[in-house]
Amino acid sequence: LRDWIARGEYDGLIEVNGLNTNGVYQKLEDFIKHYMKGKALGPTPYCDCLFTCKVFRQKLAPQCNEFWDGYYCGENNFGKFTMRLCDFLVDHVGEWDLIVCNGNAAERAWYLGGLTSLVAREQQMVFRHRPSKRAVFMGGAMPDAPLGRAPLHAPSYWKEASRDGNALHEVVPATAEELQWMQELLDGTRKNKVTRDRRGGTLADRFVAVAAVRSEHAVLWDAFAQRRVAIGERIAMKSKGVICKFWARGYCKHGGTCKYKHECMQGLVTPKTVRACPGLAGRCKLPNGANASNESFLMHGTNPTSAVAILRTDFKIDLAGASAGTMFGPGAYLAEASSKADEYSQDDKDGAYKGLYAIVVSRAVVGRSYVTERPGDYSAKVTSGDFDSILGDREKAVDTFR
Repeated sequence: LRDWIARGEYDGLIEVNGLNTNGVYQKLEDFIKHYMKGKALGPTPYCDCLFTCKVFRQKLAPQCNEFWDGYYCGENNFGKFTMRLCDFLVDHVGEWDLIVCNGNAAERAWYLGGLTSLVAREQQMVFRHRPSKRAVFMGGAMPDAPLGRAPLHAPSYWKEASRDGNALHEVVPATAEELQWMQELLDGTRKNKVTRDRRGGTLADRFVAVAAVRSEHAVLWDAFAQRRVAIGERIAMKSKGVICKFWARGYCKHGGTCKYKHECMQGLVTPKTVRACPGLAGRCKLPNGANASNESFLMHGTNPTSAVAILRTDFKIDLAGASAGTMFGPGAYLAEASSKADEYSQDDKDGAYKGLYAIVVSRAVVGRSYVTERPGDYSAKVTSGDFDSILGDREKAVDTFR
């Protein structure tokens, strides 16, 4: 990767050398187009394939002496996008290993026919192809057509077209009751604690839900509902004949006369959102009232534009940590405390959501959690099927959050 910043203009390039193994150039082109605002220029005398990208930027730092137009030469997002590209090849494509990473930079203001801010950075990454893919914890691409059938256990309060699977995606304004639930969630889970993820910002005395929308996406819901049933059944099976697996699926023909228990497994971790907002927690049940999968609502802080994208395409697990890192391994990071989610919330600087901060209140199948106080990559605990989620208990470790 190389960027060249002169006279306040940004120019980013990605030079690729090597064979187009398993169509990796086409995969890179799609990734760079969608996530790095670039395009393929084709082969050149010095590389096998050249791409442009338009995402490299510098941070505003006017207190520094060496800057151009208020931007200090060196404070940048170059490393972040280097890691995004690395994560894409290693975790998303799943056929490549990073062997070595080298970097170089020339960063200062130069006189080139007049004062010019000139920054040139280069990051070289060498990858080795692995013949067979390995299992990775990630989300797949979302289809662009309606489901075409009724999704499993669709909520009764959805619009008819969404319940029937004929609508691709509906974003519905929250009802007055739902907005009140959001406020209860913000108030009831707020904790007067801050971590380094707040990056020096102050904790608000209170968070106010000024607006909320609800997402009705039959394709995403059906995948979620299928997974919810599968995890509920698996938990019932682990009870060794105590809990009815048919009840966990959503229907038991024996009803109250069943010889097996119609109740959740004891010992599952219950997020604090359940107690904070019982009305919202009441929606985390199958039609028969079962919640064997330990479903709960959790929060993910982001900006409004990204929140809308998440509603439309799901979390991009293959890009996990691009913003704030991955303390417990790759995955969708969700919080039970509004003050923790707020540490990652941002406002849009312009547009329809200017000045508003966003939190995605997401249904999550918590299932059986692997609880740990220590940072590390625990993704194998989930991909192996031994557990369904990772609970990073920093509350117990350092009195902050889970």
